[in-house]
Order: sequence, then C-alpha cells, then structure tokens
Amino acid sequence: MPPAPGGRDRPQDAADREPSRFPPPPRETTPRGNFAVYRIALSLPKDRPGYVATHGRPELRVELHNRMELANGHILIEGRVLGPGALEVADRVKDLPSVVEFEVHPESDRSVFFQITIRPPRLLTIIQQHRILTRYPIVLVDGWMRFETLAPANQIRRLVKDLTRDVGPSRVEAVRQGSVTPSVLGLSPSQQAVFREALAAGYFGSPRRISLTQLARRLGRSKSTVSEQMALIQRRLAESALRLKWDPIEVLG
Repeated sequence: MPPAPGGRDRPQDAADREPSRFPPPPRETTPRGNFAVYRIALSLPKDRPGYVATHGRPELRVELHNRMELANGHILIEGRVLGPGALEVADRVKDLPSVVEFEVHPESDRSVFFQITIRPPRLLTIIQQHRILTRYPIVLVDGWMRFETLAPANQIRRLVKDLTRDVGPSRVEAVRQGSVTPSVLGLSPSQQAVFREALAAGYFGSPRRISLTQLARRLGRSKSTVSEQMALIQRRLAESALRLKWDPIEVLG
C-alpha cells in the first residue's frame, strides 16, 4: 500500500504494526465443531445419599459404576467408596428416606464395593427428559457429583439450567472438544451407518428405546453381527473422546 502524502504511513497502517492497547477478546466458551464431551459439576441436595456420604469428608471418593432401573420403579446403583473411613459410609446413609436397601462388600480398609437401591431422584428424571447419556464412572466428592456427557451445546445449556433450578447449583466445569469426522471416530462407513441408525432409534437412550434384537431386525442383520459391531463402535467412540482436548470452562456461553 503506498504511503500517505508527506512520507508518513496512514494512521491505520501504523496501528496495524503497533501492539494492540486493548485486551484480547474473551475466550469462547462454546466449543467449535459439532461434537463435545462436557464435564458437569452438580451440588447434591442435602438429603441425598451421595451428599450425606461425602460432604465434609473430601478424603472420600465415591465412584458410581453402573445403574439399573428395576421393575418396581426403584434404581439399583453399584459403585465403590474409596478412602479412609470407607467402611463407615453404610452407617451414614442406610436409614435415609430415599434408601430402600444398602449392601456393602469390603475390599480393604480403604475400599468398599456397594449396591444401593434408591427411589428415583429428581436428577435422574431431568437427565432422562433431556435424553442425556452419562458416562461412567460418575464421581462424588464432598457433596458434589461430576459426570461427563456427550451432547450439543444448546442441550447442555438447558440441562444445566434445569438442574440448577430443580436440584442444586450446577455448572459446566470442562469441555473436551473436536469435530465428528470419520477420521476422529475411527468408524468404517458400515459402522457409521449402524451407529447413526442406533442413535436415531434410541438404542443409546436412557432408558433404551429399542432392544438389540429389534435393532438387528431394523438393520436386516443378525443379532450376533450387530452385537459385535456395537461393541466395537462404543469402544472406538470412547477412544476418540479420550483423544480430544479438555479445555477448562466456567460458564457455557
């Protein structure tokens, strides 16, 4: 660009060369791309077993590994309590109104495997309403629950809003982001077709809306073939999520 009359650069040219006097724009809090795994932190209600077991005892860590919905409407949860005083957790939660049954199986003086049957919490109802898939283990420390979920940003905003309103303070604590492409997912075209069909049919829903047998019939394949494909698909999806980058985040904008 030619210099301005008098041999001086035009003001805007000089400004382009000088360091900016203005602070950088705020960091984007909505992930770029069409795929993100969010880590959500939720303050548990004071009457829930997870809060009673861990609040004020940050040395304890509760990991929820599995959940089963029983025919009578109750929820069976399996997990572990880790840390000093793990054996005392049963005494703290077994008599709570929401607890139907509580069994502990000591593994060591710092590790207890447990099975707890509870009445469905409001938290679970909200997660099911939003069709959110949570990834295990779900971790409880000092009265807070942390779980990861794969979902679009607008769905996470609504979830956090409803959890804060009906359960307790919640926030997006971190996000693992990237774009869904065949190279990221590691799925073949055939596997991608099975994955999309399973997702659309509600196979990954909670509760699941289609059985493996029904999905195989819908795909026109044998149940054993679809079962093997689904196991491989889920493993590769989990591996792809681990390759994505975690970015700390306080508020989902």
